[in-house]
Amino acid sequence: MSKTDVQPSSIEGIKRLAKTISKRDSIPHTKALDAASQVSGFGNFQHAHRSLSNRSTDAEPARHVVYIS
Repeated sequence: MSKTDVQPSSIEGIKRLAKTISKRDSIPHTKALDAASQVSGFGNFQHAHRSLSNRSTDAEPARHVVYIS
């Protein structure tokens, strides 16, 4: 299983994936951030950053997600 099989669900995860994409494809980090964000279902990194930042400011307390593989 490659690292791109898992879709990141946080800004930190998108950044980690972007670093991998940047090295693998020899592209600038900013383009890799957009590519990683698109893998995660966002239009670009700015969209992902705005959307994921809004989650933490909601009135509900943070919930923890557990992935089992």
